[in-house]
Amino acid sequence: MTYVYLLWHQNHETEDDKLLGVFSTENGAWSATRNFLELPGFIKSPYGFLVDKYELDELCWKEGYGI
Repeated sequence: MTYVYLLWHQNHETEDDKLLGVFSTENGAWSATRNFLELPGFIKSPYGFLVDKYELDELCWKEGYGI
């Protein structure tokens, strides 16, 4: 199985979710957060980062679509 790690930022005040990158390792995704911490839109929400693990070539959220 091959996995990728998606780096997201969620701003709960504005309900704005941003996909920031897709990485080959979880550590790489978390390390990339340093690039965003001082930028507008992220500086006020430094704890909004999230990393999700996905398996390549697999359907996601099957139960939500009734598959």
